[in-house]
This record gives sequence, structure tokens and C-alpha cells, in this order.
Amino acid sequence: MRKIEAGLRASTFLVVLSGYLGLSTTNRYSLGVVAIPVALLALMPLGEWLDGRFARYRTATSAVSIVYVTASLALIPFMDLLVNVVNLVIFIQAYAFLHRKQPRDYLHLLLMSFFMMLAASVLMPDPEIGAAMLLFLLCAIAAMVMLHIQVEMAKAGPNGSADILPLDEHELSLAEHRHGFDLGVVNSVSAIAAAAIGLTVVLFISIPRMEAGLLGRNDPTLFRTGVSQTVDLAQGGRIDPSATAIMRVEFPEETGGRFNGPMFWRCASLDYYQDPQWQRKGLTPNAWLKGFALKPREILDAANRKAGVVSRNSQPGKRVVRQVVYIQEAPAEGVPALTLVQRMQVPPEERGVILTWDRSADYSILLTRRGQRWLQYEAWSEIDEHKPELLRAAPDTYRSDMSSRDYDLLTFHTLQPRSVELVRQITQGKTNTYDKVAAIAAYLSQGGFQYSLDVPALPKEHPVDAFLHDVRTGHCELFASAMALMVRSLGIPARVVSGYRGAEWSDLDGAYTIREDMAHLWVEVYFIGVGWVTFDPSPADAQVTALSRNRLLRFLSRQALVAKMLWYRNVISFDSGAQITALRTLRTGFFSLRGNLFDWGAERTSRFRPGPAFAALLVLLVLASAITAGLVGWARATASGGYALTADQARAVTLYRRLLRKLERAGIKCKGLAAEEIQDAVHTSRPAALPGAAHILLTYNEVRFGGRPLPPQPYHDLAKRLRQIELR
Repeated sequence: MRKIEAGLRASTFLVVLSGYLGLSTTNRYSLGVVAIPVALLALMPLGEWLDGRFARYRTATSAVSIVYVTASLALIPFMDLLVNVVNLVIFIQAYAFLHRKQPRDYLHLLLMSFFMMLAASVLMPDPEIGAAMLLFLLCAIAAMVMLHIQVEMAKAGPNGSADILPLDEHELSLAEHRHGFDLGVVNSVSAIAAAAIGLTVVLFISIPRMEAGLLGRNDPTLFRTGVSQTVDLAQGGRIDPSATAIMRVEFPEETGGRFNGPMFWRCASLDYYQDPQWQRKGLTPNAWLKGFALKPREILDAANRKAGVVSRNSQPGKRVVRQVVYIQEAPAEGVPALTLVQRMQVPPEERGVILTWDRSADYSILLTRRGQRWLQYEAWSEIDEHKPELLRAAPDTYRSDMSSRDYDLLTFHTLQPRSVELVRQITQGKTNTYDKVAAIAAYLSQGGFQYSLDVPALPKEHPVDAFLHDVRTGHCELFASAMALMVRSLGIPARVVSGYRGAEWSDLDGAYTIREDMAHLWVEVYFIGVGWVTFDPSPADAQVTALSRNRLLRFLSRQALVAKMLWYRNVISFDSGAQITALRTLRTGFFSLRGNLFDWGAERTSRFRPGPAFAALLVLLVLASAITAGLVGWARATASGGYALTADQARAVTLYRRLLRKLERAGIKCKGLAAEEIQDAVHTSRPAALPGAAHILLTYNEVRFGGRPLPPQPYHDLAKRLRQIELR
């Protein structure tokens, strides 16, 4: 009985723990929440002792419960409903842990853990919640079975298992089992697990999704800043690169799914500079300048379109490239896409997502959403290689062609005279804008500067000058800033752009992966009649150096991103349309499979082809059945004194079974009868056989349940006596 109680406590604790693990996979709770059930487990012996020793303890805790529940109900209008529910669940679990437990208390703990897992599901968890759910399922089944065993043993009394002999043939087969593995339990648990998984799949397909979940929530818009709204050049120190995969991109219309061209995943531009920072100020939309800024009408029209779609007028002569993007957390500064976006949209099931053009008119797209952090979208970008001949022919009449406000903003710089003189020397002999800009970019990327993630602190005044003349070592922010200010010193509009550069191709899934350490800063220079043209002055080996580190870690991170994408696509964004499609597929598959199985005379037009998902489901089912059957088998073995028989017990069982078979052949029904009832039946039908039969029954009872030894020689003597029993 004590072992059953220990097993019940352990499985119940694991069920409770799984609920907190589920919470830890959400963005609202960290892994530290797991400390709550661990602390309750440590305090449980003290609470149970106080509950059994002092009546005032129960009175005080009951009073605290009343006050807490009343306060929780009163605070519902002022607090997040979901947070209030989770807190109430935690309190109920704590109360149960800190008191002596009746069977109903274990049921309360299991039910509260289910509510906690439900709350975690509402909070848009990460895929790791799947492991917590599996732990919850296995341990909940084990806890329920052991709770049932405990209740039945309590009803039977302390000697219930020894007073009545297991004369049923099925019970005898259990008693003879040597390894504690119950085939009947395996079958039963497998059926339960299969039914649970099947019911889960049916509910998942049939129940509609709700944007705010079943309980509702008031989550603020959540973003993670992969890129920054400001760049501070005076901050020194080491940049710690992260190999975490954050984006996955497919090019469905490109040959082989591969994009041949430079990949600059543009988020936003920073156009205002004042030592030592870049910030975002915004342009004045000028419709008469090609490619300079968004037209006012295009910005205003975006508010009248569908919330999940933005588009602008296309520019002639541009190649449009379509991208299908999955991003873990879209930056607040802008949604990444190849330069420059002509159209962007999210799928219809992306409810609550609003895409808008940024009012700075710099072609950046902003995202507003409530709740979940993941995002899937499609973007169409206008790609232009900008041939040097075309750029060399561009005029440099910026003052007369653009507003003075924009020109002053985009040409302002704080370079010292020594740096301005350096720019004059670099561009000496260059007669057009493109050659001047290209010379500056080449000087920075090939002029003896070193790319490094370890950068000393630069002065707050004129940090770029210190970089150019003194330090000559830095990261992309310093290279891009230096080029932008050097170009500006020539009266040419320029700005820096934040986003991600590059991507890793994977042959496994035919897609590109973008990581956190690919965050980058580059330069855009405006050419009249052409538009904004991208330049990257960072040394060419900077990206290669970053990609060569931690290959195993990068591989695992990419696989984690793919898993999250599948979870998001197939679970979080599983909408009603997909539900209808799935139901139709299941129905069609069922009738097709039925026809193939039973219509043997007809030609088979369809075939059941189990895919990876089916195989994974089958493996999960087998694993769940095996683990749970082992736990339940251990519990039942403990309840009956253990199925692992000693050699003496095995000999006693053999004698017992032989006696029953002999009595059955003589017409004496023994199935379902206790020892005394068998003796009465033998006394009534065959009085002469009673002494021998009674002696064997007594020996079996004492050896099997009382621990009495039965060496080989007495066993053979009893076997001989059994053969001598006359039942005619």
C-alpha cells in the first residue's frame, strides 16, 4: 500500500510539473516558474504533518482560501483574466500539496494541471510544449490507474489480497508472470492512448480556432528587436554573435528555389545623424522624383486596403522576385524583405495582423499585431542590378530636384576637415556621382581596414573620424557610417539601412535560413532618375568569418526554426479552411481505403501511403503505451505483492494449477471460487480427496502469500501426493 501511495504521489507530481513546463514554453512565463512545484514538493511533508496534528492549521488555511478566492473574483475586472486563472490554479495546487490527501484531492491536482496546460496552449507556446504534453499524458494515465488501485485496495482491507485466492485463469496467468510486464495492461493502455490521441486529432481538426483563445487575453504587441531604431557609434565592447535562426525564406518562382543575387533583407533606413547616433526622421514624399520616396497617395491608400496587404505602383524595367518568409519575431523597425518591396501580404488566417507603409516614405513596412510572435508572409520585391553605365549617366542636380529639407537631412555630416580632405583625395579625378561613391566604398573595404567584433570605445564627438584615422578597426556600423558621411560630404544624399545580409542555403528543404548574427548595416545612395542604390563597404570576408563558426550549433538552430515553422503552420495557423480540407481528406481517404480493402474485384485506383507524420504518430503511440504500461504494471505488481515470483513461489503456483486442472476434469467447478469454497466442493463431491487437496491449497497459500519456503524435495513429495488423489 505504501508503494502504491509513493507511486501515486510521484506520478501526480510529474503531472503537475508538466503543467508548469508548459507555461515555461510561453513568452509570458520563464523556466523559473518550475521552481513552484519543486518548492511545494519540498514543503509537502511539513504541510501534511501540520494538517494531521493541528486543527487550527486547517482553519487558518481555509480562511486564507476564502480570502484569496474572494479577492481573485473582485480583481477580475482589473486584471488579465488568464493571469487570474493561472494564479488561482497555482493556489489550489498549493493548498492540495500542503494538506493530507484523499482520492478527490489527487483528482483536483490532475484537473488543475489540465487547466494549466490549457492556459499554456492559449498563450501561443513554443513547440517544446509538445514534450510537456507527452509527459502530462503518460503520467496522468499512470496516476489515474494507481489511484484506482489504491481505492480498490482500501475497499478490500489490509488483508484483502491474501484472504481470497486468485482462482480465475486470467489472474493465474498474471500471478505466474515473472517480469512484471502485463500484456493485458499493455493492450488496455494502448487502447486508451490510441483513443486519446485519436480524440485529440479529431478535436484539433473540428474545433474552430479563436484569435484570443478559449479564455481570452489582452496581450500587448510583442516584438523582439533584431535590428535597432538607433545606432550609437560611441559604444565600445565586444559584439557576441548569435547563431540563432530567425528567418526561413523560400523563392518558389526561382529556378531550383535559389536566388542568384545579393541578399539584403531590408528593414528600415536611418537618415538623421548627430554625433554619435543615427536615428530615423523620415522624408518628404516627392512624387516627381523616381524611386526617391513613396507617394502620399500610396501611404494613405494603405489604410483603406485590407489590413494584411500593402502595395505600391510598380516601376517599369524592374525584375520582381517573390519571397515566402517565415520569421520567428518580426522587428518593430520594419518587416524584412529584399530591396525594394512592391507588395507584401500575409495569409488570410493571419488574423489581427496589420501591415502599413511607414510614414517616413522610405519603403519600409511596419507590422502591428496582438498576441503571437511568429509571422508568415509573402513579399514581391523589385530587383535591379543598376548597371554602372546607367548610374554614371545620372545627373547630380540634387538641390534643384528635391526639397531643401530632404537635401539638408540627407547630406548633413559632422566630419572633421582631415576626413573631408581624405574624401577629396579618394575621389580625385572622378567626374560622376557613381565613380565617386564606388571609390569611397572600395577604399573602406580594401584600404587596410580590419573588420572586428571587438571595438574600443570611440569619442562621442567625431567617432567616425577616429575610426578613419586612428582605430581603423570596427564592425559594419562603423564601415557603413563612415561611407554614408563621406558620401554626404560630397553633397550626395545617402543614408544607412538596417536589416540582415546574406542567407544559408539548405538542400534538405530547399530554403534559405537567416540568423541573428547576419544583422547588418549598409548604405543607400540616391541617384536621380534611378532611385536608391545599395552599397556595402564592409570587408568581403566579414560574412565568411561569421558563417564559419559553430557549424553544429547553426545546424541545430536551423532545425529548431523549421520545427517552430511547422508548429506555427500546422497548429497555430490551422484555420477553418484547413479544417474543412482535412475533414474532406479524412472522409475521402476512409472511403478509398474501404474500397481497396473490400472490393477485391475492382481495380485499385488509390493506395494508402503512410507519410512521415503517420510514422511519427505510430512511434509516439508505441512509446506512450510502453512507458505507461511499465508504470501501471509496476503499480499492479506492487498492489498484489509483486509478480516477480521466487523459485519457491513458482513451484507452489505449478502445484496449484495442476490441482485445479485435475478438479475441473473431475467435474468440480473451481473458477471464481475461494479456497474454502473449493474445499467445500471437494468435500461434497469427493470426500476421499479432501485431505490431499486441502493440504496443497494450504501450502500454496502459505508459500505464495506468506513467504514460506518450498524446497525441491517437498515439492516433489506434494506432486506425488497430487497424483495419488483419487477423484472417481
